[in-house]
Amino acid sequence: MVTIRGARQEQHAKFTKLLLTELQDNFVPAFPRLEGTLDQEFALALRERFNEWRRKAEEKEEIGGAEETQFLHWLRIFTELQGAITAVHDAPETDYWGFFTDAGVDMPSIFINRSIQSKKSQLFTFCHEMAHYIEDAEGVSNPYFAENAIERRCNRFSAEFLAPEAEFAELVAGLGRTIRADVDLLIDIASRDSLLSKQATATRLLELNLLQKSDYSNWFAKNRQWYRKDKRDEVDNAPIIPNIHHAKSIGEIGYLPVYLADLAVSRKIIDAFDVEVALGISRKLQSKAFALARRRIEAVIDDAS
Repeated sequence: MVTIRGARQEQHAKFTKLLLTELQDNFVPAFPRLEGTLDQEFALALRERFNEWRRKAEEKEEIGGAEETQFLHWLRIFTELQGAITAVHDAPETDYWGFFTDAGVDMPSIFINRSIQSKKSQLFTFCHEMAHYIEDAEGVSNPYFAENAIERRCNRFSAEFLAPEAEFAELVAGLGRTIRADVDLLIDIASRDSLLSKQATATRLLELNLLQKSDYSNWFAKNRQWYRKDKRDEVDNAPIIPNIHHAKSIGEIGYLPVYLADLAVSRKIIDAFDVEVALGISRKLQSKAFALARRRIEAVIDDAS
């Protein structure tokens, strides 16, 4: 990547790979890389596998927030324990909404641009980039505008993973005729009651023949800036949570790099200054960040595969 954010992500990948190498006697990364064909059968099977893994994780560690926030949280850890690092951070809107890169000698990396995306939009983008990881195909993309075959496959996988056809069709059928007859209301409520953003919901409705092409085109023409409004509404309604700087740092970097840094510091392989330089976590926040990463990872690591 040529951007500043991409360069930092590459630095984090190199550091994580180095830590894995140094910790090999104490931390065996039995990471079976996610592999499969991006079709409906694989998406459904992976979702079922993830749901079961998440169920076990939540028996040990509960987190708060909306369902899309919790889903993305667990999916990031699930993906990291399959051998990729993940980051959700700011980048210019003109750069990308997300990317997947695999530099070969470094850790595969997924990056999500949170600057203009709501949580549901970030979740869809993450699944899109996870699909790139599964296919081992690098990409810098806005998942809502598919320009080639791989981008379209990643979109279809993401939609099926987040809103399986049978479940989504049942949700829509249960909304009633009045709502289904009002395109704007249908998209708003179906998005509200699913894990899909409004754009992803409109596209899913079209794909499943639950929305006419003309209605989709008209809605999109009126809502080209839907993501800006969704993001503004989310920010305006966000609760004020004090003293979360360490959690924010982990969200921006990913759990695995922080967890490995904790192990390496405790075994005197590196020190706090190394962590500050490599990951950007100040020494003041490291103990809290380490404790949170340790709790979240160790709650699930035995069930990673």
